[in-house]
Amino acid sequence: MELARRAECDLPARQLLDERTTCACHFRLALAYKLARLPQTLAEIVERGRTAHRRTLLFLNAPLAIALDALARKDGDEETMQRARALSGMFAQAQGPDKFTAVDVRLIESALERMATPPPVRLHLPTSDYGLLTREELRARVNQWLDDLPSEPALVEVVESEKGGGA
Repeated sequence: MELARRAECDLPARQLLDERTTCACHFRLALAYKLARLPQTLAEIVERGRTAHRRTLLFLNAPLAIALDALARKDGDEETMQRARALSGMFAQAQGPDKFTAVDVRLIESALERMATPPPVRLHLPTSDYGLLTREELRARVNQWLDDLPSEPALVEVVESEKGGGA
């Protein structure tokens, strides 16, 4: 978004370019390609985010189905109850809707608040020893990371480095 903001120019570009070889604003012709790809790049980022959220919801399908069913029995609004039951059935079958409505989002948020699911385990990527590795060294590091995970099922959030960890 910052890139798009920097591309805006209200200066008299023709007049300035008659006097010098560049405009006084931040825009450069080299940015034109990046700007042309900006909508596609944003769409790809949004799609990756949607895919990650969908994968997380499907990982939590069983407890989410139970929580949605409980909401369906509790809520007094018939339409909301039906939608909660429908979502519960979908998640019970390890599926989700193709598109989530605002009501779906509200119901899922309510169901997630009711669930007793532990928070995700944060796995920090190492901040040292980057560079070339042999296959055996890489295997040893990956196995160490896996060994450090809890033995019970859990969501794992891979993060770049610890915030404020001095790295």
